[in-house]
Amino acid sequence: PTYLVNIWEYPEATVHSDSTELVQELFAATIEASVKELDGILRYQTPVEDDGYPGLLWRVDYLDEAATLKTEAIVVNNRLYSLQVACLRVHNQDASINRFLDSFSLLGNE
Repeated sequence: PTYLVNIWEYPEATVHSDSTELVQELFAATIEASVKELDGILRYQTPVEDDGYPGLLWRVDYLDEAATLKTEAIVVNNRLYSLQVACLRVHNQDASINRFLDSFSLLGNE
């Protein structure tokens, strides 16, 4: 598997974790871009949260369903934190993948 951590910081007035509508639009656009870029199929999406901040977990299968990209994203104030694991689909239930996705934790004052 390949493990990735991404952080995007948006201008203050564009996205904020307090705006449910904007956060949902951000997640929808992020998933749509992922599916399109991978020429994949969205298998599921489910809400998550960390310390009260909104998040989403989703999985996209690609390469004729031979590979999987699992993503957990959390919006904290004006930042989007994203943890991703890309692997062959036969490995998508490996315990190490869920440990990595569950490892995100906010430290200090965000």
